[in-house]
Amino acid sequence: MIFLRILPALLAWMTLFLPVLFLQSAPFAVSIFILLYVFLWFLRAMEYGFFLVYSFRRYQKNIQKDWKHEWKQGIERQKKRNDLSPESVIQLIIIPTYKEEISVLRTSFSAIANARYDQKKIWVCLATEERDRKRGKENARLLEKEFGDIFGRFLSVEHPKNLPGEIPGKGGNISYAAKTIEKEFSHPEQVLVTTLDADNRVHPDLFSVLALAYCADPKRHHRAFQPIPLFFNNIWDVPVFNRITALSSGFWHMIESGRPDRLRNFSSHSQPLTALKEMNYWDKTTIVEDGRQYWRSYFHFQGDYAVTPVFLPIYQDAVLGKNYFRSLLGQFHQLRRWAWGASDIAYVGMNMKKHWKEIPRKKTLLQYFRLLEGHYMWATAALFITTSTFSIRFLLKQDFSETIFGNHFIFLLSLLFKIALAGIIISIVLTFLTVPPPPKKINRLSLLWQWILLPLTTIFFGSLPAIVTQTQMALGGKMGFEVTEKVKKK
Repeated sequence: MIFLRILPALLAWMTLFLPVLFLQSAPFAVSIFILLYVFLWFLRAMEYGFFLVYSFRRYQKNIQKDWKHEWKQGIERQKKRNDLSPESVIQLIIIPTYKEEISVLRTSFSAIANARYDQKKIWVCLATEERDRKRGKENARLLEKEFGDIFGRFLSVEHPKNLPGEIPGKGGNISYAAKTIEKEFSHPEQVLVTTLDADNRVHPDLFSVLALAYCADPKRHHRAFQPIPLFFNNIWDVPVFNRITALSSGFWHMIESGRPDRLRNFSSHSQPLTALKEMNYWDKTTIVEDGRQYWRSYFHFQGDYAVTPVFLPIYQDAVLGKNYFRSLLGQFHQLRRWAWGASDIAYVGMNMKKHWKEIPRKKTLLQYFRLLEGHYMWATAALFITTSTFSIRFLLKQDFSETIFGNHFIFLLSLLFKIALAGIIISIVLTFLTVPPPPKKINRLSLLWQWILLPLTTIFFGSLPAIVTQTQMALGGKMGFEVTEKVKKK
């Protein structure tokens, strides 16, 4: 357990420092390591570019599709199979809130109210916290007054503070809410539970598509359903560094949607009530309950579990604080919280040992490698690519550069970096195709120059949050759930 907790930081720091330490004494070995790392980074860049285009095309196709027609066809297919019909699916939506103002919540509730779905089959629960009781009760009162007659049910559940076996956070809140409501349903197999953050705006057809996907899957009990989070709600209001981070995060999730074997639960996702009851809902002891939910489900169902991509967006807020500095600091803290997902490396390692006889071993080992490699590259890629340029300059000044291998080494690195620029070009093009129109005072061409800041952004809002978090974890530190500040510009 201790070794697995230390492992992410150990790998990251070794990768960053060992090449520098051995640069003069073992230039050949260092150059081989740099070349192998850059080649791995290059392969990932090419893979990302391919799946970004692939997923974007599916995303575009889905947002333009006539889902009313698809809905009718889906109902007919299920009737022929004598199976669960999409029109019988109840959408239970749980929205946890802590310190959010009514203006933030109202936007999310309005989007649900405008969904093209039988509103009487939508149950909405505002999951408040006792730690913020006054605000929570007032928000629930106002929202029920405005939306209570629209939905099938409007519910408000207050999560008590200091429950044993819990840490303050989203996992305990949504688990308590779902457990409180579960007795209201006589047919839980018809209930699909979706957790939304307070700032989320759903696509109008999202619930129809979720119901269709849920009913069509013969293993629906062993599935979660993941839309694409796009941080576009306030994309033109945030500082440029936050904007690039928001765009990059959205594109990352789009890429992952194109690779279902790698897709994980993230933030707002859906899972059947039957499965949640069986698993005792979400993990209440971690601040990354979404990613942890994938592994809890994976081991609970002995490896027979997967996340199904839904190529429709859930629009979320990019990080925006009360001033420029608080916006940057809030972005850094949000990424640190996401990077705490590296704690799953120890969690999965222990559960692999515990369930080794029941799980598919090759598949699990591959998934575990992907988990480790993902957090390793997150913490090291931007920093290593930057520091390796100094190592390369040092090698160029030595006799090493005059050797045959040295010449080929420089040529190969230069070629890989040039080809990898294609990934940035793809991101720039897709930015123009996906982001909402800017206010009149902002020139859309400003999207071009902001990508010049990408190297700085990937260091300060990529590698650094991850490596700081992994180091804190290795030193035995803990991280509490810090709600990201949400400010609405008027």
